[in-house]
Amino acid sequence: MRESKAADILQKYKDGTCTEEEKLLIKKWFLTFRGDQNASLSESELEDAENAMWASIQDRLSLRQEAWIYHINWKKFVSAAAVLIFISIAALITIKYLTQNSTSELVSFKSHDLMPGSRRAVIIYNNGLQRTLNGRVYFAGSDKQNDSLATGQQTAKFNTILTPRGGDYHIILGDGTQVWLNAASSLKYPVSFAHQKERVVELTGEGYFQVAHNRSLPFKVKTDEQIVEVLGTHFNINAYHDEPYLATTLMSGSIKISGRAGAQIMKPGEQARLTSASSIFTIIPTDTVAAMAWTNGFFQFGRADIQDVMRQLARWYDIEVDYVGDIPEKRFTGKVYRTLKLSEALEILTYFNVKFIVEGHKITIIN
Repeated sequence: MRESKAADILQKYKDGTCTEEEKLLIKKWFLTFRGDQNASLSESELEDAENAMWASIQDRLSLRQEAWIYHINWKKFVSAAAVLIFISIAALITIKYLTQNSTSELVSFKSHDLMPGSRRAVIIYNNGLQRTLNGRVYFAGSDKQNDSLATGQQTAKFNTILTPRGGDYHIILGDGTQVWLNAASSLKYPVSFAHQKERVVELTGEGYFQVAHNRSLPFKVKTDEQIVEVLGTHFNINAYHDEPYLATTLMSGSIKISGRAGAQIMKPGEQARLTSASSIFTIIPTDTVAAMAWTNGFFQFGRADIQDVMRQLARWYDIEVDYVGDIPEKRFTGKVYRTLKLSEALEILTYFNVKFIVEGHKITIIN
């Protein structure tokens, strides 16, 4: 194929005028190009192009909810891709081959499709009473059930809110602190902060906190492995037991994290990681937008492996994941909306070039 022809098709892709067959061909070009160790594009440019590619796939599926703008060096990408196509095996790729490896064959449903998670939670009051929460936000301070529990109490009484797999919830505590609970998580909190010297809550799973400022009443979040102390700030804690490390990400303000080996102060834009094998926090710069992406309705992956991706999908779609064969080593970068059906999310993830077999709430990944 001539370089000019490749450039023409890539320009049509950029303009949104190429055919479905041309889109498939471009996808294959890009994946071939990404694997070329001699490519002149930088890792960040490859990642930008990859984001744009997958954004286009979501557009084709009519799954986009808002516009995302990616700045691509198209001239360089077109030139490099055209040269690669002209001198490599890409010239031998046919539309027939690509069609045989299409998404419909990579994702096989043996039963009905699965819907995404939704706003669901249960509250367990201190007296043992349980009820399902309705609506999108729970205002703890206006719950009349708390009145009888808190009256005259000098010792803190605690309620617990639990989200199931496939559910999340938004909570506003009595002091005005806002908490977003991700799927398969729980928040234990005092019925009232009155008569307390500090505001203490306990978290399992994942939660994003916007803490109401009160210098005289510090706010603490306890997990199994650490305590986070704040005065007023925004931060996210991922404390799922099946993750490789406990991650605390600070968006604004300042927090002190305490663990088995002492305490450290964090600054905005940092993430503290703690593994089960170590008692020392590792603090690194991080992408805070990615850490809180789930609160804005999407998954955001930055060079994530398939196990990382599937752990997040498993909690949201309430599925079990099994692997047959070698686990793919490819890395995935992009955004996937949490409003998608499972089949639609898996279609986007066929970047890994593996087969997904869905049987009820179980996914088998075959490589």
